[in-house]
Amino acid sequence: MLFRSPGWTPLGIATVAGFGLIACLLLQRTGDLWLAFGLHAAWNFGEAFLFGIPCSGQMGEGQLMHGSFHGPNWITGMPFGVEAGWPNVVLMLLWWFAFSKWLPNINYPRPDDARELMKAPVTLEQPETRAV
Repeated sequence: MLFRSPGWTPLGIATVAGFGLIACLLLQRTGDLWLAFGLHAAWNFGEAFLFGIPCSGQMGEGQLMHGSFHGPNWITGMPFGVEAGWPNVVLMLLWWFAFSKWLPNINYPRPDDARELMKAPVTLEQPETRAV
């Protein structure tokens, strides 16, 4: 739970939720979660293991580099991680715009499947149970 991570801020939690919206956009436009999973894994790997900076308040072990940031927390996002800084908000908006332009078609739910779901009758009957 992110509220238990060291150094969490409301902006950090908001940007994590913002990434959730980007993941939803990627699911809607691609029809699967692989791009969202890959983007999330690459982000976390880059923060924790490649650059050696906090990722959602947690430090990974065995980093390739040992990064450090100097500057105001509203820019660096420290000690929670770069996802808690305002530059990350700009990055999220750029991602949203880029993914919206790059993937213009909606592939989930598939239009035919959605129409069929809308036509299906809604029943409130209980399923039959078998005696053991």
